[in-house]
Amino acid sequence: MSTRTNEGMKNNNDNDSTDPASGSSGSISSRRTTEGRFLYADYTPIHDANDRPEKNNLIESLKAFVSMSSRLTKIYAVDGGLSTLTANLEPLQSDIVSAITHAKSQAASAIESFENKHLEDTTFKSDREGIDLLNDSKSLLLKRLDAAQMDYLSNQRKYREHVIRKRMRNRDDAITLVHEWLSADYLNLPSTILASLVAYTEIFMNPVGGSFSEPYSIRRVASATFPPLPSSLPSAETKDASKNNEQGVDNATTAAASSDSNSSGDKPSSESSQLSYAIAIQSTKLEFWGKRRTVSDLGIKDFMMPIGMKAPLSERLKHAFKLELDDPQRRPATEPEFRKLDDFYITAVEWRGQKILTVQLASDATLPYSHLFTFMYDLDESGNLVRMSGGTASSPPPATPTGTTSSSPPPSKTSMTSSTQDKGIRIKYKKKKDDGSFSEIADILQEPEISGLVDYSMIAMFGKAVLSKLQNIVESPSVLLSKGRLEFLRLGESAIISTSTNSTEQPASVNFLGLFEFLLRVASAFRPIIKKLQERTPLKQEIIIREELAGQKRREYAAKLEDLRSQLGNSAYGRQILMNLLEG
Repeated sequence: MSTRTNEGMKNNNDNDSTDPASGSSGSISSRRTTEGRFLYADYTPIHDANDRPEKNNLIESLKAFVSMSSRLTKIYAVDGGLSTLTANLEPLQSDIVSAITHAKSQAASAIESFENKHLEDTTFKSDREGIDLLNDSKSLLLKRLDAAQMDYLSNQRKYREHVIRKRMRNRDDAITLVHEWLSADYLNLPSTILASLVAYTEIFMNPVGGSFSEPYSIRRVASATFPPLPSSLPSAETKDASKNNEQGVDNATTAAASSDSNSSGDKPSSESSQLSYAIAIQSTKLEFWGKRRTVSDLGIKDFMMPIGMKAPLSERLKHAFKLELDDPQRRPATEPEFRKLDDFYITAVEWRGQKILTVQLASDATLPYSHLFTFMYDLDESGNLVRMSGGTASSPPPATPTGTTSSSPPPSKTSMTSSTQDKGIRIKYKKKKDDGSFSEIADILQEPEISGLVDYSMIAMFGKAVLSKLQNIVESPSVLLSKGRLEFLRLGESAIISTSTNSTEQPASVNFLGLFEFLLRVASAFRPIIKKLQERTPLKQEIIIREELAGQKRREYAAKLEDLRSQLGNSAYGRQILMNLLEG
């Protein structure tokens, strides 16, 4: 595969470097256009599955997929050989133990036969010292054979453990490859899958012993629907023993390849269309999310939020000391009650499908439900906060000396918009009362008495600050790769890859038959894209795209079909993947 640049322009694809998110040559910047658009070889603009201008470099995406698939077929062949070794160790041990047992029996019988042969020989019988030496020889020989058996069993156990560790490392290599590829899913997946891709990121503290522990748990979970698999294309379920033998593996290996699935079925059905996977991110490696954070850690100060109305202090004093007669006709005076959120802990964040941002705040990490705010922001198609149309409130009232509540008079409501239906934000408040019950406001912005007291500019500032800390994680393939770990990969109801967050739990497992079913489905999703590229490329054994650059320049990317065949044509599964990728 090659990259060519028109008009003598210097090649800017960093081909000497390795893209950590794809395992192939080419930097991240060359994978997604930011200046112009991608064109077919005949200069026709390329559109994705949603009929929008294609932003991804299809040639680089295809290269990354083929490279990963080729390496996975080699890993599977190694796994098959190691599986065969493991399966044959038990019969070997049985044969060796049987041979040593037989040798012990033969040695003892030979010495006993010698003794019986000379039993009547007076010279032999009278030589007690010689008889003792003979018996000592027999005893020593049997002990040495016993010791040899023990040494063998010990070394056999160590060898078995060595093979198992090597097999686990081999499978870890497979998981790492898939993790690398999925870390840049929006660059690597074909648009026919990206069209249905929905991802959400969650950051949360785990409640342990009634309080929130640290650090944060962070996961990015994604799901997509595969386009229908044409009946003429092969699936991994059609794999037979003869094809296994071509790879140097046998039926026992195939069984071992599927036995690691944690689902009810070992092999995903060829009709399975739902793809799901999750990447867990180690928060301790992140600068911001590496410890418990408060609102003030975002650089936000004096964030006041109304939570209701209450009697002013003067009224409470009058009532307490009965300084005023009760008048049923008199309407009790009230004033707004505020909470200052600067020291509230960020206990949970969820970014769902880049459409909704949810942030949960707790007043006390040890008593997380004493005061709990939940902010829900609507996001636009670009993933930015939807503009709040409710206006911006006046400056919030000053905090009391305690820094938690204020009873200052509310600002004028004349500058507020009474309708809060279309502000793109909902704020839920929950408070645990002294009797253990909860009081709750479903949406502060829908409460007539206090909605006009909200400072919308402060709310927007808070949402943008959280979103920026989130985008730094999920929109960076290098972060997902270097600080993340593939937690699971599923096709339908079948587990393909599963890893444990606790090293004491079950080790990582790979269902290779399911993994190749997944690769075949991805290959079939690339197929119509490659077909269009072939139709628009004048050279029959090559596919070409062009990228528009500044200054009316273009960069050309090309891939030779023979290069694809050479990478995938050396194994049975590779040939199946190739069959799903290319026509003819």
